[in-house]
Amino acid sequence: MIGPIFYVLLIFALVAAPAFGGWKLSRKHGQLIRMAGTVMTGQVVLTPVVAYITFSESTIVADNPVKTALTYAAMGVVISIMTFVVLEIRNTTKSRKSTASVTGTDTRNDPAIVLIVIIFLIAGLTIAIVEIAKRLKPDVNVAWLPFWASLPIPGLLVVYWLFNLWWLQSDHCLDGQVCCREGIVYMSVGAAVGMFGSFFVGMTTSILWINWRKKK
Repeated sequence: MIGPIFYVLLIFALVAAPAFGGWKLSRKHGQLIRMAGTVMTGQVVLTPVVAYITFSESTIVADNPVKTALTYAAMGVVISIMTFVVLEIRNTTKSRKSTASVTGTDTRNDPAIVLIVIIFLIAGLTIAIVEIAKRLKPDVNVAWLPFWASLPIPGLLVVYWLFNLWWLQSDHCLDGQVCCREGIVYMSVGAAVGMFGSFFVGMTTSILWINWRKKK
């Protein structure tokens, strides 16, 4: 169990550290530029290292080096976007606290804590799906089980995105600052971050859980 956890934490560190630097450098610009800077700088360490290892003639780590490199690059993009979301939430929380200190408003709801609770709920739901699937069908294909167990939350987020897309373009949406093209873009970015982030959390949790259960 310790080995996979350390491996996942190492990947997170190799992506999150440069992504944090990219966000710092672009924090004075608009949100889309900050997100692009965070995602691009998040790739500067992990992707070249994985590409060098997979395409090196002295090391044979995968049957398909291109597929392996693209998989890790996609993983880096997801972690970079998750890092961007956490940093934006933290920055917004600091702004609210500074505003509250001036106006005297009490702001006790910390979005970062809510995000952590959501991650634990996704992990718990994924573990429950894995255990239910193994009990209902003992000969289930373990190789594909993490993928299928990680789909329910992203699927719900797709439904959420479609509903909001309809709502923002309907006559029911009356706020001019929200019911516009910019509002649709921000909503779509948030839904995409939630979809890929929840899928990554589910995949990581299910793989670690299945490997841990094998050793018991």
